[in-house]
Amino acid sequence: MVRNGGGERVLVVEDDELFADMVSDILNEDGYTVVGPFSNLRHSFEALEEGSVAIAVLDINLRDGTSFPLADHLASEDIPVIFLTSRGREEIPARYRIHTVLPKIGPAARLLSALAAVLDA
Repeated sequence: MVRNGGGERVLVVEDDELFADMVSDILNEDGYTVVGPFSNLRHSFEALEEGSVAIAVLDINLRDGTSFPLADHLASEDIPVIFLTSRGREEIPARYRIHTVLPKIGPAARLLSALAAVLDA
């Protein structure tokens, strides 16, 4: 596999441990540096205090609510967000549809392509 990540730090927030590990493995194998994965907002915000990230991959539904407050914070810092979710796009509040939204079930290449596209934008 061609490594495209170039070491960029990617915050991964996902409360399903197996899925979080899978996403982390995909990103690591492509040359990204994974920050996390984290399953809740508190740990995610704490991680951001310890260092910057280039982009975030967020599940919407977490154990302690939604990731929308985190997405708002990241947007205020001009950090792009990709939502990986089982929700349909129409179920996401309109103000969050500006972010890339991908289904959880899908090929790894789709996530890697989206990451590259968002980081290049």
